[in-house]
Amino acid sequence: MESYQRALDYLYSFINFEHKVLDRYQANKIDPDRPRRLLDLLGRPHERFPSLHIAGTKGKGSVAAMCAASLRLTGLRVGLYTSPHLREFRERIRILTPDDGDGRIPEEAFVECMAQVRPAVEQTPGVTWFEIVTALAFTYFAAAGVDVAVVEVGLGGRLDATNILLPEVAVITSLSLDHTQLLGNTLAEIAFEKGGIIKPGVPVVVAPQAPEALATLERVAAERAAPLTVVGRDWPYTVAQGDGGHVLVAGGAAGGLIPPGTPFVVGLSGRHQLDNAAVALAALERVVGRFPALTVGDMQRGLATVQWPGRLQVLQSGPERPTLLVDSAHNDDSAAKLVDALREEFHYQRLVLLFGAPEDKNVAGMLTRLLPLADEVVMTTANHPRSATPEQLAALAASLGHEAANRTIVAMDDFDYSQFPDFPELFPELSGDLFDQPLTKTKNGLIECPFLPLRDVVLFPQMVMPLFIGRERSLAAIKAANRNHENLIVAAQRDNDALDPEEDDLFGIGTEATIGRVLRMPDETTSVLAQGRRRVKIVAYTQWEPYIRVRARVIEEPTEWQANTEALMRAVLALFEKVVGLNHSLPEEAYTYALNLDEPGWLADFVASTLPVPLTTRQEIMEMLDPHERLQAISVLLAKELDVLELEDEIQSQVQQEVDRSHREHFLREQMRVIQGELGELDVFGQELDELRQSVAAKNLPDDVRDKTEKELSRLAAMPPMSPEIGIIRTYIDWILDLPWVELSADNLDVANAAAVLDADHFGLEKIKDRILEYIAVRRIAPDSLRSPILCFVGPPGTGKTSLGRSIARALGREFVRISLGGVRDEAEIRGHRRTYIGAMPGRVIQAMRRVGTCNPLFMLDEVDKLGNDFRGAPAAALLEVLDPEQNNTFVDHYLGMEYDLSRVLFVTTANFLDPIPPALQDRMEIIEFSSYLEEEKLGILKQFLLPRQLEEHGLSDKGIEFEDAGLRALIREYTREAGVRNLEREVANICRKIARMVAEDAPFPRRITADAVRGLLGPPRFADDIRPDDDEVGVATGAAWTAAGGELMIIEVNLMPGKGTLILTGQLGDVMRESAQAALTYTRSQATALGIDPERFEKQDIHIHLPEGAVPKDGPSAGAALATALISAFTNRPIRRDVSMTGEITLRGRVLPVGGVREKALAARRAGVHTFILPRKNERDLLDIPEHLRKDVHFVFADRLEQVLEAALFPTAGEEATA
Repeated sequence: MESYQRALDYLYSFINFEHKVLDRYQANKIDPDRPRRLLDLLGRPHERFPSLHIAGTKGKGSVAAMCAASLRLTGLRVGLYTSPHLREFRERIRILTPDDGDGRIPEEAFVECMAQVRPAVEQTPGVTWFEIVTALAFTYFAAAGVDVAVVEVGLGGRLDATNILLPEVAVITSLSLDHTQLLGNTLAEIAFEKGGIIKPGVPVVVAPQAPEALATLERVAAERAAPLTVVGRDWPYTVAQGDGGHVLVAGGAAGGLIPPGTPFVVGLSGRHQLDNAAVALAALERVVGRFPALTVGDMQRGLATVQWPGRLQVLQSGPERPTLLVDSAHNDDSAAKLVDALREEFHYQRLVLLFGAPEDKNVAGMLTRLLPLADEVVMTTANHPRSATPEQLAALAASLGHEAANRTIVAMDDFDYSQFPDFPELFPELSGDLFDQPLTKTKNGLIECPFLPLRDVVLFPQMVMPLFIGRERSLAAIKAANRNHENLIVAAQRDNDALDPEEDDLFGIGTEATIGRVLRMPDETTSVLAQGRRRVKIVAYTQWEPYIRVRARVIEEPTEWQANTEALMRAVLALFEKVVGLNHSLPEEAYTYALNLDEPGWLADFVASTLPVPLTTRQEIMEMLDPHERLQAISVLLAKELDVLELEDEIQSQVQQEVDRSHREHFLREQMRVIQGELGELDVFGQELDELRQSVAAKNLPDDVRDKTEKELSRLAAMPPMSPEIGIIRTYIDWILDLPWVELSADNLDVANAAAVLDADHFGLEKIKDRILEYIAVRRIAPDSLRSPILCFVGPPGTGKTSLGRSIARALGREFVRISLGGVRDEAEIRGHRRTYIGAMPGRVIQAMRRVGTCNPLFMLDEVDKLGNDFRGAPAAALLEVLDPEQNNTFVDHYLGMEYDLSRVLFVTTANFLDPIPPALQDRMEIIEFSSYLEEEKLGILKQFLLPRQLEEHGLSDKGIEFEDAGLRALIREYTREAGVRNLEREVANICRKIARMVAEDAPFPRRITADAVRGLLGPPRFADDIRPDDDEVGVATGAAWTAAGGELMIIEVNLMPGKGTLILTGQLGDVMRESAQAALTYTRSQATALGIDPERFEKQDIHIHLPEGAVPKDGPSAGAALATALISAFTNRPIRRDVSMTGEITLRGRVLPVGGVREKALAARRAGVHTFILPRKNERDLLDIPEHLRKDVHFVFADRLEQVLEAALFPTAGEEATA
């Protein structure tokens, strides 16, 4: 206890905003990332359990309690985190189980969790009280292994410490104007703060709201792509009048678990609790997929049995006692609901209002609603810094026109029913003492006897019960008492776990007891039948070994009755009679025995010994020495127990009625089915079942699939037609029947036909076509031995990857199906959703197979390099099984739950780049690269495909329009710059539109499209191929670069100026190109003497290297040769030939290393009119990719060293010319 108090004291040493009046300025200073840092230090415990996150102004605590009560009845361990607490801190943090509906965090667990949290707290500056409590709760839940946590927001939502959660569902209850100084003065502002708990993609359930609040929440949900359910609109319900009050009737949401018309009784009072129950049910439906064991029955029982203290809670009621009702209404709207509940659900002649409130609340608004109902008003205050004083409240009430009393109120403590000790044996035949052993003689009012500590038991005077003895010291006390013909003194232990209790572990008030018989039990323990005789107060422990002896003072009970003692005894007997009638564990003889007791103290002790109350409560009654006081306490306990028993009886009756109704409905339906069968008629459901059976019988299915399908059919036939699972199972069977399991399309393996189809659809692409034709040829020779390849077409956009896939399917005679993977982030898009989720569906692969209807289509997975990856999984990892020939014959979709054979599918994937594709996925595919089209290939594509198509689409096919080659080349060179032909086709379409307009206006139009005609129709050229300088210049070199659109020439300029040897690089150069420039400078300096350069110039001149088109980023190592040539030219003052271009990476020692993209770079140089192209010698083989007739116009120089590059690119010095 002391360590628990110390831990609490440490916690309360931090800033507690519940005890402060905040404004919005202070709220804005709250660090929203601090809870995350704190929980990171604790190992992120909030990520170890799923959660429901609940915010709102009113009802969020009730909704949380309803959700937790329903979930625990499914067998789950449910963490419940709420605020504030009413009586003790441990109310905030609970773990509810099917056997424990209270579940407050034990003091020991609180101390242990605080010890874990404290080091992290001390490493987190500025941490607040509520942030620590939240971290402590999440740590406790994670350590205890809860199955789910229901978490209530503390205040607001956006800045709340609980907002670190990523829940299964976010819930926002009713909003009203409250905490306006902190959250805002309008409902829209408050809704924005509360809506801060909405997470991207996470379902959100919203209670009925005012229009401005709902509009804000809808906007936030839309921005975050969060599926929104508005209760009352998307989740309809009605309220009906039942036998015991109002009943919620579900309207049945689309795709929901709860059938329309399902009734729900709510265990909390007030019409507004039905609205809260509707919100709780809508939220529970959203998490059924995560917790499939949750049933409608669990929800009904959870709502019927939910308890939430301080919400219209009846603390006392009865025919002869005033009803005591407590409610925690804390704003104007809550007070209005309290008034409605008092008028509708409670009947009274006089109402006394005991009122207290924080001074920062709308107290006037609450009093305005409550005062007209009250006959008397008592103002009070709480031990809280924000509480208004009774004087303040009384003055406010008087100003509103109502007289108010101002006096001190003493509150009665509530009792805890969370523990139930064993029920003692009853002896109805008792009349006086059962045993012959006399009372111990007193000496000066003191007696001394052996002592027996009792665990979890309080033995009252006159009561008889068996005591089970197992400890050696206790057995020794029993033997000593028998041997010496003594009585025992017994008292309960404070700590039941103490094996050898010390003086501090024992209560001071006990009972002198007489021993009857002693029995040896089969489990080696001893049973002693004992009767309590009289109360005693232990004054000293005189002996501890071998057994305990104590000296005690006999407590004499008062024998005089008070004026109302007899009436109190009758009231207790009346209540006890009702309790015995409702509590099946109490025999009827218990009431008979109580009826024959004529002493108030004896009656109180007897009833206390029979009630299932905690040990501490029994000990409190034991320590009440006044019989009248004991009877009063017993009457309160009986009233509470009777309320619980009546509620249990009511619930049991409702459950039994529901069971009887279900049995009756089932019986009648079976009768109707038999009668229809006799008449030769079948109901609609039966007809559908027969059709399904016929479809399953006719479908060619593998054996394991057929077994699974027939099992699901049997489940379907056994269900009532109105069961919500009918649609789920029916949809599942339909998917199985619609899928192709063995259906194949015949392959066309004619190689010549395939070649003709591919050539007809695509110009060029010879290597790729050869690969496809090779596959067809092998399939023709060995049809059963070759596995389907997994091809990956990689290349720039517009180069024909997707269209070639269609051509391959046409050439093979297979069905073609394509799915785009661009932006897919959820693994379920590939593998499907598990059937436990509402609205579950198979993944895209199975959906596509259903569309094509055959097992061997050509399946194109487009944009495989643009797959996403987030908290919902990695789709690329899911593709590993789909695209692995060793595994895809047993592909398992989560929805189907069965193996599906994809091995006969010809998979073709496309990508623009390989880098984003994971290496493991690349390893499963055969990479086929698509290069950018050559100018001659674009000419061929234009003539064979694009021009005829565009002329036909624009109605110009019969107009005699012809495009000259020069016009087409101008179109390619001057108006497009791309790897593919998409923009080229757009420009052709642009020309055709302009000509079509001329035709439509009967104006003259050109029939021969020359280069000049193209420029006249499209305007000035947009691109220039030749960017070289007009003259041979010093320090200006022409390099070549590869781009996604093909090859480009690149000008490199070097200027020298007086300075300190600084190297300046401009033109948006990347890191690799910067390193190439530094390497070129290092080479130049190292060869200064050989090149005829004064080394001192490097220290006296700054070097500026610039690459024009500074807005375009540039990078790569292939500019090394051009950079070195420009530098050496600048230092030696030797001009560079303008008709020379070059590429190649250099080393510090002057070697020229091979580079990539040679094909595109060389053709770009040719297109620009370059006569000499210098490239690394090891790239000589790459020229084979260029058609021979395109190589004739360019002289290629192959260099191993930079000296060879300089010889070809630079003009010789004057001395060299003279020598030559």
